[in-house]
Amino acid sequence: MQKQSLASYWHQLKSNPLDASTWQDLALIYAQCRLPWHTRYVAIQANRLQAEGRQAMEALLQQCQQQASAENSIFSRLSVDVLSRAEFSESAECLKSLTSLSESLSDDWLSLVYRFRLHDILPDDPAQAPSLERLTELEYLPGESAHLIGRWRLLAGDAEGAVDLLKDLVHVTAERPLRYGSMLLLGEALLRLGKTQAAELAFGRAAMSPNPQFLALLAEHSFNHNYWAEAVALRRQIVQMTPEDASAWLALAQTESQINESGPALESCERALALKPDYAEAQLLQAQLQDKTGEGESYFRVVLAQYEKGDPLSRLSSSVAMSSLYAGFLTAEQRADLHRRLCAPIEASIQAIFPPAQAERLKPSAKKMDRPLRVGYLSGDLHRQHPVNLFLLPVLEQHDPARVEVFIYHTGRMHDMYTQRAKQAAKVWREVSTWDDHAIAQQMVCDQLDILVDTAGHTNSHRLGVMALRPAPVSATFLGYPHSTGMTRIDWLIGDSMVSPLQHQPLYTEHIAQMPDTVFCWAPVDDYPLPVRKPLTSESPIVLGSFNNAMKVVPRTLQLWAQIMQALPNAKLLIKAPSFDDERIRQHFINRLLALGVAESRLEMRGPIGLFEMMQEYADVDIALDPLPYNGGTTTLQALWMGTPVITLKGENFVGRMGASFLNALGHPEWVAESEQAYIDAVVKLARQPDLLNQLHQDLRQQVQHSCVGDIVRYTHEFEQLLLRLAQTKAD
Repeated sequence: MQKQSLASYWHQLKSNPLDASTWQDLALIYAQCRLPWHTRYVAIQANRLQAEGRQAMEALLQQCQQQASAENSIFSRLSVDVLSRAEFSESAECLKSLTSLSESLSDDWLSLVYRFRLHDILPDDPAQAPSLERLTELEYLPGESAHLIGRWRLLAGDAEGAVDLLKDLVHVTAERPLRYGSMLLLGEALLRLGKTQAAELAFGRAAMSPNPQFLALLAEHSFNHNYWAEAVALRRQIVQMTPEDASAWLALAQTESQINESGPALESCERALALKPDYAEAQLLQAQLQDKTGEGESYFRVVLAQYEKGDPLSRLSSSVAMSSLYAGFLTAEQRADLHRRLCAPIEASIQAIFPPAQAERLKPSAKKMDRPLRVGYLSGDLHRQHPVNLFLLPVLEQHDPARVEVFIYHTGRMHDMYTQRAKQAAKVWREVSTWDDHAIAQQMVCDQLDILVDTAGHTNSHRLGVMALRPAPVSATFLGYPHSTGMTRIDWLIGDSMVSPLQHQPLYTEHIAQMPDTVFCWAPVDDYPLPVRKPLTSESPIVLGSFNNAMKVVPRTLQLWAQIMQALPNAKLLIKAPSFDDERIRQHFINRLLALGVAESRLEMRGPIGLFEMMQEYADVDIALDPLPYNGGTTTLQALWMGTPVITLKGENFVGRMGASFLNALGHPEWVAESEQAYIDAVVKLARQPDLLNQLHQDLRQQVQHSCVGDIVRYTHEFEQLLLRLAQTKAD
């Protein structure tokens, strides 16, 4: 390769970074050197400045990729995205190639940046790393080196390393103006380190950007971190800047809908459709908003109708699956068949790595494992008060490293103190939120997992495409989704003898695996003191309550609750749900109960507050009512922990039998009803025993602690034993 200095090009760009011709010249040089990583970076910059040259740049990049592939270049086999990983197997080969290039491409800033990052990944490599000072001297745009490397570090999970590089960019000078993108990265990194106030200052600087596309990215990040008011404000700022952009109006409508502002959301959606009448996503949201009552049956009908008009491979299929769990008019068989139908085209489009196991070929291995079991968890929900975090984090922290090696593939964008705790509990933690399904699967294959555990099912954070690829010889679904996924490529569903009895196998595409006592264990990740209650007397009005998502409060549930209220004329009903911030939804439920004969004076509807404060609100509830067909999971165990007994009606399948599982394991089968009348009778009987209720309010927590429902040490040991059995039960 002919030796050529590139410093002059970077010097020209330092003087004029908007010179498209210089970027194009650089792209040509890199392409001639068979360097697709380099070519892509400069081609992107050239395309930003001169859109009409995009086709030529794409052709040049394709030619470069083909020529590099013909020479079997490491840079053709790997995407530059590998630099955003904490490690990858070809990193040493990449560094060696880049180091040798320094002899041919002298003073090349971009090669030095790549080398710097590879030395991050390979800190023990004997080759000398380029200095940050040298990168800063050569960079064409002040702060670009720190921005690129900081971003890679952040994506790889090294928040502290990202802050070390990005923090100096806060200091703005005439030579180095404010970099909005760097402030966004800095804010993300600071949040991961728990430095909330500093992160908010960084986000505030990022919000000063005049670029609506960047502000949209910032709004997305803000929403993901529960800065909902800031996200809506940014979305409204964007539509003021780009009033003719239908996608901006739709993004605003989606954000408003997610925070339960259905009126403004409908108006924003209508603005999007006025600009683009055939906008399918806006049509779906409009239909959902127009029929938005807050309960799940109406939502299921709307989503199913939209799915049947569109692409069977879209993620809308998971929305249909999830919403079907709320549809009380579906039988268990109909719901199971629907899940199979939704997943069949997805699995048909994906080639599995490990062959799916057939039931008749599954046999326990006679060979004993002489090393720790390698368990992979695929999750994006290890944060704050997400149910997956509440249940999985205690298990992760109890895992015995001599028995289990924990690999966590973190697909989430949100990080907080609980994410950090989960990371500390893992032997290997991989940040894979930006990886595609195949990249995640290939990493899992390299990690040689014994069993892969999905924790999302069809919920929002799912990566079922990874599960369909079968990157481990054995796979299971657990915790996040209380139903069969409908996927034949997941071997096992982990339940218990109540939520998933063996006679229910026809309802599952997975093989049923059972925990010995109950499917979940309650070991709170935070301290919640028992609430102070006013003792009940024979004259006290009994307060019945539910803190479940309003989607679960379907017509059949309301009818049952209304009958209970008629049987207890002095009782009051307290329903608390996040969507009750929306007056339209709150009034819908009030009207439903009024029509069922319950006076409004006997009703109280409460909206969302912080988790700690919400737990204290159980002081206001004497008996909790479990909804149907979708039982409470987290909410039931929270109620019991705070001293509030729960009455449940045992349903037809997993989603409707969680309450029965918990209460039987706790030793209170009398709170599990087998029929609607028995449900009513159980509530009435308990409500007429104020002395017993007073005792339960004080004693229930201790009962949970001393039962298998709250024994996390025992539960984790049993869970490890189950995983080992599943991992050793393979196709012969």
